[in-house]
Amino acid sequence: MDSVVLEIFLSSTLKIENLNGLIALLERHKYNKASYYQLGLHLQLHDNTLKSIEKEHKGQVDRCFTECLSHWLRKVDGVANPTIDTLIDALRGIGENAVADGINEQRIHSLPSNEIINQVRLTATPTSEVNENRPDQPIIQAGRCFIFGASMSEIHSNLSRSICFTSCL
Repeated sequence: MDSVVLEIFLSSTLKIENLNGLIALLERHKYNKASYYQLGLHLQLHDNTLKSIEKEHKGQVDRCFTECLSHWLRKVDGVANPTIDTLIDALRGIGENAVADGINEQRIHSLPSNEIINQVRLTATPTSEVNENRPDQPIIQAGRCFIFGASMSEIHSNLSRSICFTSCL
């Protein structure tokens, strides 16, 4: 995998400098560029902004798609924080689940396992739930799934094998 895509996966916030890498990533996973308008809406771009892009580049789907991503990365319309997770959620929101799954799988398999742990630490929240099979085992909620482990080492091992991510997202 090229360093441009790895940089996207490691970035907490995506920037306009990531535009070419994002386009390449979406193309690699066979994203249908014709649905850029719906994607833009799910990325929190305003309808008027997307209409303006469409009018300015009428009939040029590739250019409209590129401008949509560019506006998102530049935080036009008050976009909060462009991240790879936001993009994956937006793809799911428009029914591009195979693309979202492919990008997520590529991210999981391309990140060094210690970076996966760091990302989980950033998004993990402790829970009061108890693992009925092993009440002594800590449970961490990360995103939409739970990671079980008797120790950080065991949790790290589970993450490395992508046990949680592939079945929970």
